[in-house]
Amino acid sequence: MQTSQTENEISTNLLAWYAAHKRDLPWRRTRDAYAVWVSEIMLQQTTVAAVTPFYERWMARFPTVTSLAAAPLDDVLKLWAGLGYYARARNFHKAAQQVVAEFGGVVPSDPAVIRSLPGIGRYTAGAILSIAYGADEPVVDANVIRVLCRLFAVEGDPKTSTETQAALWSLATDLLPKGNAAEFNQAIMELGALVCNPALPLCWECPLVTNCAALAAGSPMRYPKFQKRDQWVQLDDVAVAVRNARGEIMLAKRSASESLWGGLWELPRATRVADESLAECAVRAVRDGIGVEPMNLNPFGVVNHVVAKRKITLHGFVADCNGAAPQPVGYEEVAWEPHASASRYAMSTPQVRLLSELSRFDSQGRLDIFEEYVPQLDQKK
Repeated sequence: MQTSQTENEISTNLLAWYAAHKRDLPWRRTRDAYAVWVSEIMLQQTTVAAVTPFYERWMARFPTVTSLAAAPLDDVLKLWAGLGYYARARNFHKAAQQVVAEFGGVVPSDPAVIRSLPGIGRYTAGAILSIAYGADEPVVDANVIRVLCRLFAVEGDPKTSTETQAALWSLATDLLPKGNAAEFNQAIMELGALVCNPALPLCWECPLVTNCAALAAGSPMRYPKFQKRDQWVQLDDVAVAVRNARGEIMLAKRSASESLWGGLWELPRATRVADESLAECAVRAVRDGIGVEPMNLNPFGVVNHVVAKRKITLHGFVADCNGAAPQPVGYEEVAWEPHASASRYAMSTPQVRLLSELSRFDSQGRLDIFEEYVPQLDQKK
């Protein structure tokens, strides 16, 4: 553990650097607890560049926790569409309703209370409490982990070792300048984002270069000491645009309880299993999803997407409905919708992209690229 003098030196130098180099971000122009909460939820596993336009649209549509709580979940998910990790939006909506119902629309300032809200863990609570309420609460996110592990040459895997996690929270607490946690927490996160990069740390620009144990040992890239990461899973998904006699397409709503894309609308979809052709998977997606048999199956496009350790190839098919009335067999709800107005539904990014492919297919007809694709339809995986 560092001496108090060294801790003071670190915080002083870091705060001076932050004052000179901090980015002008929209959520840094307010101390409103709800606004801070919005930014912190959005920034989880998402870059600042990606979050900024979403944050601005969100605050224009839901400027207060009360307005968010009163909105239908479909509207919330629609506005969130494109940010990914939709459980964040569902939990945020639930938490907003709880804040309105139990705390009169005031975001709690008590650490234990705010951490009881859905989707708020120790980090998010610390960020809201320190930035909005000036509380002396530390934060430890991915950027802070990287800075602290290098600064103090912290051993152990921050993801799996409870001892390492405890050590990092202890260090973050010890470094806090009392009464100035808001600026310090943002400063150390900013340092990790702009200077102490994962792949190429800009040590010559770091205000803490003289204090960095990893650099002194000649190997800042050795930290943090993450163990071998999980392997990516490669999946083939098939989604089917089932059409009726009026040319409308069938959309289906996933259960809100599902961890991935829960509560979102999509074309009936299934994941291909071993020894199943794409065409067979398409038939199963429609049969198990909406309870009808598709007719006249044709491929119309392919979309690649990466999410939650999954590399997904999403194959799109178009088909006619056999005249039976679709039912939400594997979904919460189904609806016929003109293709042109499907965008009013909350849908995942790959589904939105697939609908764009369908528009292109409809306007141009079967494209040359499918001359190679079509023979593969009956091949087994």
